[in-house]
Amino acid sequence: MKVSGTSPNYQGLYACAANAIVLDASVIDGVSPDFPATSPPQGFVKAMIEMDEISEHLKATEKSGWKTPADHPDLVPAAEAGRMADVLRVLAEVDRAKGKPAEFAAMLRDNSVKTQTLEDLVLAGEKDSSKLTAQFRLISASCKDCHVKYRD
Repeated sequence: MKVSGTSPNYQGLYACAANAIVLDASVIDGVSPDFPATSPPQGFVKAMIEMDEISEHLKATEKSGWKTPADHPDLVPAAEAGRMADVLRVLAEVDRAKGKPAEFAAMLRDNSVKTQTLEDLVLAGEKDSSKLTAQFRLISASCKDCHVKYRD
């Protein structure tokens, strides 16, 4: 997993690999070889993938001074922040969030508010890019805190 670049923060994934056992060939041969060519992510996982994409988009707009990057004219900082706020808000209400401790949904809602603040700052025409970057850092830190507690 290290060779493929898997973050060491995925402690559970590393533990699965470390605790894996070799199966007898008869067990493997007994499994149907009829696997789908792809298995697209769904639900919460799909939303987290979208969150990662949005985060990368926000990083690109940050590098452009919180403006649409010249090499990526489809990225609008306020729209990306709004997308992230919406995804977080919705995720706080889904069954997966409700099946975890109340703090989990609270963390999602709190980060949605932080992201909404970033969107509001951009829409208000905030000229101080360091203020926007500081808000984005709060969002990123909140994501990491949640991942450490509930994913890694």
